Amino acid sequence: VKEAKESKNMFDDIIDLESRFHQQGRELGRKEAYKLGFRSGYTTGYEQGSEIQRELGFYKACSKVWRSILLICLQQQPTNESGNPETASTDMYRVRVMNALEALDKAIASLEIDSDPATTFQRWKDSDMDIANTLIVIRS
Repeated sequence: VKEAKESKNMFDDIIDLESRFHQQGRELGRKEAYKLGFRSGYTTGYEQGSEIQRELGFYKACSKVWRSILLICLQQQPTNESGNPETASTDMYRVRVMNALEALDKAIASLEIDSDPATTFQRWKDSDMDIANTLIVIRS
């Protein structure tokens, strides 16, 4: 009877050993999956962030060019037959363009990254900014 109990305990230990290894493997798998997921997320975020910043740089440069062209056009304002500058429709158009450029510059500035990324994140968080929506506005 004593040998039967020892034999039964030995098999219980073997079964328990298997479940302990199974549990340890599961824990190690979770930790490794977390590390891989974090790395993958970091890499994707870095790549997407860089792409968005390049795009914002392009739009910022376009805004500067458009603003320069508008200023040159203002300096070379056409005159009518009596020598007076034409103002009615061209001024309204220029005001609309200038307002659109100011709105574009403001949207771009709201997404610019400070030298300290934590400060940028806090600024975005405090302003309750919708980054995706802001990008849609800039792109349109």
